[in-house]
Amino acid sequence: MTAERVEVRKEELTGREVLAEVYQELLQRHSYTKIQFEKPIYCEIADDGDSQSWGSDRVGYTMFEEASIIDIRDQKWVVAVAKQTKGYAASDMAGELKAFKINSQENVSSESVAKQIAQRSYYRDTVFAATAYGNLLTIDHSRVSVSASEKVRGEIDDLVARKTQMDNTKLNLGILPPPVKSPITYHSESVEVLLTGITDTLSSS
Repeated sequence: MTAERVEVRKEELTGREVLAEVYQELLQRHSYTKIQFEKPIYCEIADDGDSQSWGSDRVGYTMFEEASIIDIRDQKWVVAVAKQTKGYAASDMAGELKAFKINSQENVSSESVAKQIAQRSYYRDTVFAATAYGNLLTIDHSRVSVSASEKVRGEIDDLVARKTQMDNTKLNLGILPPPVKSPITYHSESVEVLLTGITDTLSSS
């Protein structure tokens, strides 16, 4: 199955929005099977201390509501995008895009995909992540992220539309950085740049 899209893309996108658009474009351009989870899948990305003392929000998670299995050069890849986070420790983050290969002969269930996503904690097999400030991040310990970022190096920085603006009028006692007035945004062309880098990476892996 392939996707049909008629939506008009915004001219400026935050990092999280870029990743969401890249995910949809992957479905648009490749055969895929979509898996809708009955409840969100939580993938741990941060631990800010002793959760027993401070409460469960000291552990941060990204949340996945769906995933898709796409076919690229006779290989099957699970791709999934997290559009929000949960927990105090993840408050600086806004989402991530994961991609990992599975056995092309395997009959994959929703339960097995959910389990594999949850097991890929701390950005394992994350291609790019997005911060609450709008930035896109490369994950140094993720092979797919390093490969994809090398393919777009020097291009994505040129596609920044507007830099992060901080609100310096808010009193924070010097403990925390000032709140964000408006996040960094990227020109819509960044979707195609990242899509090309990611597709090239998955095609050659």
